[in-house]
Amino acid sequence: MFIKVIQETHLRRYMSAKIFQIERLRLMLCIDHATQNDIMDMEETVALISFYTKRKDFHHLHEYDTRFHIQIARASGNIWLLNIMEQFLSYTSVFREYAVSRPNRMETACKEHLAIYESICKRDKKEASRLITLHVQNAFGPRQIVSGMNPSVSTHSEV
Repeated sequence: MFIKVIQETHLRRYMSAKIFQIERLRLMLCIDHATQNDIMDMEETVALISFYTKRKDFHHLHEYDTRFHIQIARASGNIWLLNIMEQFLSYTSVFREYAVSRPNRMETACKEHLAIYESICKRDKKEASRLITLHVQNAFGPRQIVSGMNPSVSTHSEV
């Protein structure tokens, strides 16, 4: 009988890959199904994310980060993905609020959200897929943050 020891790094990679798969599917469906009203709502949320990032208001930033992720799930038109996203965001709330307080993460996440929003507006699935990979990797991946990351620049993804 062979028993494999699962290390934290293995679990982190596995969870990061699963999170990425759900995030990517949600984003691709959003690009397919988002209405003009959905996009306008996201635009307001991204503006508020930027506003609270400049003020370094972690609490409000966390609130609007959550709203943005829910808006994408809702615009996907898939109730199942919306339900998973709501549960996931609820379960990871404390971690996400801590994560955004790390040095440079707030500003990086703001840039990532803006770039993702722009890819939704352009209905650009290839760019959206690349951006969501970076976003998940920076939030949950092994490196957790690429200091000074510019979303318009490609980086190697382990996901």
